[in-house]
Amino acid sequence: MNKPCLPLPSRRRKRPAVGSSEKDGNISNTVPMEMEISSLENMDAMAYLSSVKQQATSLPDIFISKESSHENSQLKEERIRTKLNCYSIIDGSAAARDYLLSHRLDILPPPTTWHTITDDDGQRQLWVNSTLDNFSRMRTYLHNCRQALKKCVRVPVPPSKDDQAWLMFCLGDHSAKKDANDCNTMICKSDGDKDNQSNEKDYDIRTKYNISETGYEPTTKLMSQFDQIIIRRLLSHFVIHLQEREIITPTIHHEGKVYKWIYGLLARLEKPIHRDEQSSLMELLRILSRSRASIRANDDGDDIATSREYSLVKMMNVLVILIGIYFEQCVHIDRLMSPIQRE
Repeated sequence: MNKPCLPLPSRRRKRPAVGSSEKDGNISNTVPMEMEISSLENMDAMAYLSSVKQQATSLPDIFISKESSHENSQLKEERIRTKLNCYSIIDGSAAARDYLLSHRLDILPPPTTWHTITDDDGQRQLWVNSTLDNFSRMRTYLHNCRQALKKCVRVPVPPSKDDQAWLMFCLGDHSAKKDANDCNTMICKSDGDKDNQSNEKDYDIRTKYNISETGYEPTTKLMSQFDQIIIRRLLSHFVIHLQEREIITPTIHHEGKVYKWIYGLLARLEKPIHRDEQSSLMELLRILSRSRASIRANDDGDDIATSREYSLVKMMNVLVILIGIYFEQCVHIDRLMSPIQRE
C-alpha cells in the first residue's frame, strides 16, 4: 500500500503592511520607518529582510531630495575654487604628445647601401627569406637539443634578477667593468670603500660561477639549459644594458658577442610572446636601427676597421629582420632594409 504523503508545512503568513494591525487588535505590527543600528544585534536575518522590504514598499515612486540652502551651495563653490587654486592642472596628453612626436620612437632605415645587404630589391628579398629559414631551423634544432640534454650536467648560472652578474657571465669581466667605469665617470664618483666592495663582489661572482675574462659563449648546451623565465629576463637585461650604453657612450658600438647572445635568446624565445617581451623587442629594434645608422664606413683605408664595422652592420641587419618580421614588430621590409641614399 502506498504510504500517505507527509503533511506539508503551512505556508508562512505574510507580514501585514506598514501601519496595519491584526484583526483582534491585540498585537500591533507597525514597523518604524527608521531602524536604529543597535537594534540589528537582536534581529535575525529574516526579520531584517522583512523590515527592509516593508520600508522599501512604503517609499514613494518618485523621491525628491531636500534642496540645499543658498549658503551651503556658496560654501561648496568656494571649496572647489580653493582646491583648483591650490593644485595646478597638468595636461597629461601634452607630455605624451611630445614623446610620441619625438624621434625616440622612430625605426631608422639604413642611411646608405653600405648599411644594407644589396641595392637590388629581389636579392634583398631572397636574403631575408634565407635568414628567416635559417632562424626557423635553428629554433627547431635547439628545441630538439633541449629535450636531449635534460639529463646532462647543468652549468651554474646567476639568479635571473641579478643583471650585473648576468652581464659578467655573458660578456665577461672586462665589459662589465667598462660599463661600471662609464657610469661612475658620467654620473657620480664613488668612494674608495665602495670601489673595494664592488671589486670584492665581482671577484665572488667570478669565483662562484667560474667566469673567465671573456665570459661564456652562447653555446648550444648553455642555451638549451635555460628555461623561458631566464630567456625573457636575460633579454630584458640586454635591452637595458644597450640603453645605458647608448646614453653614456653613444659613439661606442658594442662587440659582436652581445648580438650573438641576443640571437641565441631569440632562437629560444617561444611564441606567442607576452606584451612585456613585445615592448622589449620593439625597444631593441629601435636601438639597433639607431646604432646601425650611426656607423660610418672608415675612409682612412683601414680595411681591418672597415671589416669589423661591416660585420657589426651585418649582425644588426640579421637581428632587425628577425625582430621586425619573424616576431612581427615591423613587418614592412622597406622600413627596415631600404636605404635612404642609393649609390
